[in-house]
Amino acid sequence: MVEALSFKVDSGSFGKVQGDVSLQLTEVDVGVRSRSKSSRKKVRAHRKRLRQQGLRPIQIWVPDMCSPSFVVEARRQSLAVAQSPHAKQDQDFIDAV
Repeated sequence: MVEALSFKVDSGSFGKVQGDVSLQLTEVDVGVRSRSKSSRKKVRAHRKRLRQQGLRPIQIWVPDMCSPSFVVEARRQSLAVAQSPHAKQDQDFIDAV
């Protein structure tokens, strides 16, 4: 069921909007899930398409850069590299890459 609703607005309600405004209201069924796929089915279909393209899922674990122990270790390694007798050559290599 569709209904049309007309009303007048003043500038105080909606900023610069003034005059007659028409809205169209559409009835929507809420809670009906039979028409759309569930998230699980969508993900399953997406992964199936990716596998058909020759891809496969992997999981990788990376260091937590917010961890205090990571910060300490990164600082230790950075100082070791900076104080190395080969620091200039190492930096030149990094800059060239």
